[in-house]
Amino acid sequence: MEKITKPKKIILAAPSWAGFATGLLFWWASFTPSLLPRVWYLQAILTGISVAMGYGLGVVGGTAIGFFYHTFHWPKPSPAMQRVRWQLLSIAALFFGSLSLILSLRHQKELRQLMGMPPEFAFHGIYTALLAISLATLLIIFCRCVRGLNHYLDKRLNHIIPEPLAYVVSLLFVFTLLVGVIGQTGYSRLRSYANSAFRHRDAVIQKNLVAPAASEESGSRASVVAWNQLGKQGRAFVAGTTQPTQLESFSHKPSTQPIRVYAGLSTASTDMARAGVVLQELQRTKAFDRSIVCITTTTGTGWVDPDSPRALEYMYNGSVATAAMQYSYLPSWISFLTDRETAAQAGRALIETIHSYWSSLPVDHRPKLVIFGESLGAYGSQADFQTVKDIVARTDGVLWVGPPNASRLWEDLSQHRDNGTPFWLPVYQHGQTVRFAARPTDITRPSPIWPSPHALYLQYPSDPVVWWSPELLYKKPAWLNPPRGYDVSSEMQWYPVVSWVQMTVDLALAGNVPAGHGHVYNGDIYNAWAAISSPPGWTNQSTQQLRTYLGE
Repeated sequence: MEKITKPKKIILAAPSWAGFATGLLFWWASFTPSLLPRVWYLQAILTGISVAMGYGLGVVGGTAIGFFYHTFHWPKPSPAMQRVRWQLLSIAALFFGSLSLILSLRHQKELRQLMGMPPEFAFHGIYTALLAISLATLLIIFCRCVRGLNHYLDKRLNHIIPEPLAYVVSLLFVFTLLVGVIGQTGYSRLRSYANSAFRHRDAVIQKNLVAPAASEESGSRASVVAWNQLGKQGRAFVAGTTQPTQLESFSHKPSTQPIRVYAGLSTASTDMARAGVVLQELQRTKAFDRSIVCITTTTGTGWVDPDSPRALEYMYNGSVATAAMQYSYLPSWISFLTDRETAAQAGRALIETIHSYWSSLPVDHRPKLVIFGESLGAYGSQADFQTVKDIVARTDGVLWVGPPNASRLWEDLSQHRDNGTPFWLPVYQHGQTVRFAARPTDITRPSPIWPSPHALYLQYPSDPVVWWSPELLYKKPAWLNPPRGYDVSSEMQWYPVVSWVQMTVDLALAGNVPAGHGHVYNGDIYNAWAAISSPPGWTNQSTQQLRTYLGE
């Protein structure tokens, strides 16, 4: 009877030379710059994951080479030659491993300079290396455990069924165990736990916020939505309404109380029902008698960038209504990775409900209707528009900020950009309706003449939310082709697998950089709204005065 190799022997087997060599290459690549500066522990995590993935690929490649040696009876390296190879690889690992840490320090300082950040920061090279090596080792051991289980089952089944079938059955069993049982069960439990935890956080009413007194706001006594039904972000949204005294301090004219309406996730059980509540609130507050109504699709937790409603409220001196609703308790990055369709469904429900009523009003007795979405909110509201013609037919203007790469409309417009324009700042159909901007001066590209209605994508070259995609695993992105964005390092290169891991880590850092970089748009939203839908008499100087007044 054939002796069965114990899983322990596989787990504790000597390291693979090919795996070690490939892991070293991935180690080097992981320390090269990506879009954003990194803190040391995130650098260690991405290096550990990269090395483990590189080691695995090297093992597969080494196994394939070994197969050819065996099949064609090629002479194998002698033990002496194998020792020399390991000695050379060890020297290379020590040299290039140390050099990568030194060069990483230079790369990170360059990135911080591009972002306008101070060059001094905590650099823990030894801690980074130790944590990365430890994480890579744990991941490799885990994969060896899986391989050992597969080998053990294969040999057991081989006594019952033929070898090829035994291998397939054991492989399917292990795959089912990992993905079907551990993966799905673990995923479901983690999502359920996260949903419960964030639901509890959403229900906590901040002590520094009080229910609004103005009837024009949701959560007030006149509202059909109770204060405790708004959720954490909804309460912050209505509490941040610009007050008439603030408006008059800037405009020096009598102002109107702005309208902000919101439906929290607990307001109703479905997206359509919550959208109906938002419409009811707009009707109650006579929002359609105002100059402009802005439909805002939120991020995962229901957050609305305060700069968007604030910009319109100052521009229109209060004659504005902003409508939004919540569709999840989870942060955007969790919602985007696990259930982005929820955002799309909520966006469609809100826009279609409000647009249906708005379009029934007399053309000369209805306000402008504009759309705003940032981050996952931009993904959600784009789901309701298939083409540029839809935007023209159904809105008076659209502003999408930091749109995720998975947005279909954004991807289609970017892919069909005018010849000679870069992917990170494209021009589409000579900028007739849709334009892309990274800085306020880009809004006038390719011409200062811009027929209404306007649709504008505001996106920074260094925003990983915009540029992250699964294709980074195996394909160089077009946004790395020259000319590059103004805050993208010239040293950044694309590496299979590693660049995807780097950009995934960048997602966690997207909001930790100064305004104008990463995923921090802030003041540029004022210029964007001024270009899309400014009131009569509003000028570029007015926008600059407003930004100065608000300290943006």
